[in-house]
Amino acid sequence: MSYIPRNRFQASDCLEGHVLIGVFLSVSSIVVLCLTSFSIPYIKNIFFLSTSTGYKYGTLGYCQFGSCSRRRIGYETGREIIHWLTQTLVLFPIAALLIFLGLWGLVWSLWGPSKNSIWFRIPTAVGALTALVAEIFALVLFVTARNRFHESAIDTAYGPALWLGIAGFICAATSAFFCGPPYTARYMYRAHRDYPTRY
Repeated sequence: MSYIPRNRFQASDCLEGHVLIGVFLSVSSIVVLCLTSFSIPYIKNIFFLSTSTGYKYGTLGYCQFGSCSRRRIGYETGREIIHWLTQTLVLFPIAALLIFLGLWGLVWSLWGPSKNSIWFRIPTAVGALTALVAEIFALVLFVTARNRFHESAIDTAYGPALWLGIAGFICAATSAFFCGPPYTARYMYRAHRDYPTRY
């Protein structure tokens, strides 16, 4: 029995496990990174660090007892918070945007004229790297701030934004390097190659 190769991608191919997992992980990464990006003062329950003096710190500002700062890139509240490191938190929304572009690249690699998975992998990998850098800066910023607050006998607690950032990076990195369409091939799947297969 000879196999007649298909020269066009079919929607049913989306049911391939690695493609579905790539979509799921990319969407999950975008969601958690957006939650991190829109942490306090937007979403009051999501923050990086809280103190016993009522401060809660987010990506684009902070709140104290319900009174919030102006939304902006970078902020200062005292010697405990390093100003230039708060500016690096803008990398979280940038990472989310890059991963979103990678998700569109995945759609392009499936239905567009090009079947090259590079349109998915490069933006998603760069987005994952950006999320990693953002998370490293966030950890340095808020671990340092926590230690400085403790020196002043002020109790602190880490918030969910730190862990959401880590989850966003892990999802994006896994999606970029282990999921999605195959790395290279004339067609996306072996069954699409231009030679007959005999059974």
